[in-house]
Amino acid sequence: MQATRAVWLNLQQVNKPVPKMERSQSSLSPLLSQILHNRGIQPEDQATYLHPEMHDLASPMNLTGMREAVARLQSARKNAELVAVLGDSDVDGITATAVLVQAFTAAGLRVIPCIPSRLEGAGLSQRSLKDLQMQGAQVIVTVDCGMASTAEIAEAVADGLDVIVTDHHKPLLELPPALAIVNPHLEDVCSPCKDLAGVGVAFRLAQALLRATRRDAIQREYELLDLVLIGTIGDMAPLVGENRILASHGLRVLNETRRVGLQALVSSSGLSLGSISATDVGIRLCPRLNVAGRNGNAALGYDLLVSTSAEAARTVVQKLEEMTVERQHRTQQALIMLHEQLGAQPSAPENHLLVLRVDAWAADIMGLLAGKIVEEFAKPVVVLLEANGEVRGSARGVPGFDILEALQAHADLLRRFGGHQLAAGFTADSQHAEALVTALRQRVATLLSAKEALPTLQFDAELSPGQITWRLLDQLQALEPCGIGNPSPLFLCRRLRVLEFRIGGNNHLRLSVGKGGQRLEAFVFRRGDLARFMHRHMDVDLIFSLETNEWNDVSNLQLRVRDMAFEPNYSLGLDSGAPYP
Repeated sequence: MQATRAVWLNLQQVNKPVPKMERSQSSLSPLLSQILHNRGIQPEDQATYLHPEMHDLASPMNLTGMREAVARLQSARKNAELVAVLGDSDVDGITATAVLVQAFTAAGLRVIPCIPSRLEGAGLSQRSLKDLQMQGAQVIVTVDCGMASTAEIAEAVADGLDVIVTDHHKPLLELPPALAIVNPHLEDVCSPCKDLAGVGVAFRLAQALLRATRRDAIQREYELLDLVLIGTIGDMAPLVGENRILASHGLRVLNETRRVGLQALVSSSGLSLGSISATDVGIRLCPRLNVAGRNGNAALGYDLLVSTSAEAARTVVQKLEEMTVERQHRTQQALIMLHEQLGAQPSAPENHLLVLRVDAWAADIMGLLAGKIVEEFAKPVVVLLEANGEVRGSARGVPGFDILEALQAHADLLRRFGGHQLAAGFTADSQHAEALVTALRQRVATLLSAKEALPTLQFDAELSPGQITWRLLDQLQALEPCGIGNPSPLFLCRRLRVLEFRIGGNNHLRLSVGKGGQRLEAFVFRRGDLARFMHRHMDVDLIFSLETNEWNDVSNLQLRVRDMAFEPNYSLGLDSGAPYP
């Protein structure tokens, strides 16, 4: 089976004619108007989209369960009861835990954090709940978990604990018997907060409580937005609706953060405060925070976020760097093994679901591996680990195939499962593994046709080299923060002459291309292998986003290439078809 990543894909231009009246009423450049139109941003919504403000958020009290949650927490404050915040071990979970612990402390509550080891499984466990009760906790507030823990919460309630669930995962058929559940998926289908990450839901509870207890609530909640940004991007939540507002302001807070832990993390990641982008957060910061949880020590990442000692923060960051290097090595080794498995699988179009197996040494990176394989092949992926009569799975869906819905349809074969439409985890008895895989394959084949299973790359407009300028980049900055759900604009430029090319560090391919006397610098992420197909003075077509490259204190425009086709009638990696439609 051959990967189709970074080759000429099922290309589609998303340009839709902008109505004449809309063009005449817009004060934006024609290209920016076109990009917003492509994204379905109506003229009346463009100002809010380009200039998101915190006051555009709906009241947190509009969320189902919020009034009950705030009332119980105010009662705990009045009676000096101990409140425990119990979070998941990924970056969304640890940032959400930090948000609530700091907000609860500011609101005058007695509060303790709890982030169970991933070795106990994702989310709540009876062991964690028992431990918290033994420490004297009377109220448990979950963050980024709880919706799939009906049995555990029922037992906690029977033991006399009050449980408040804050989560963003889709509800299963049976809701947990909590005192209050704050989850945007319980809202009306048109709710603007549907896409909140776990940290976003936690932040909304923090807002509600702070506004009920402090005169300086607005300032206090604003100071939490750097954590909200990191958790939102780390969980790959779409940067639309309320997430776009939170992320936009979160970037401002992060670039001026006073948190010594984040300052140390930013420095060790090769970044500088004042110039951090949403892409930097996703590529540089989140993986370093996630690595501690994958190694069974998520509390280390949490400790960094709330640290008040610069020296202690530097020590934690050094540990995270060491873990990151070790994790990167294991990931590469595991990917080699998985590609060997893929080579033995049929490459027929009907093989829409990729099922892979790992050994115990890769247990903590199963989700990471599933994500990398789905990025490469654009097909649903299930990574399995079998031990002691049990199968653990990490699954990733694609647009058109909701992996959580698929698991829910076969819940009779599972012990436990949870997640959302593009990422989920589960456990099952080994005897049910084959039946589960067969059922998932059938479901994928039903929902995804061969054409739908092909990766598709959409671009916003075709540009000439003369249009690729600093002025264009300045215009595009209005679209930031870009990420999942709000991708950076992609452009097509045809028939560029290759002037120079070389393989840089980390196997990146760097190109100098030109046309009509204009020279442009281009960059292809970790695809140095493409150099063997290239020679000077050949023509290439590029699909790219536009960015700044900083090197030796000099800024240059750079094309970040997402796809490329070589000179006429040659398309790298595809079995048939012209380089573009």
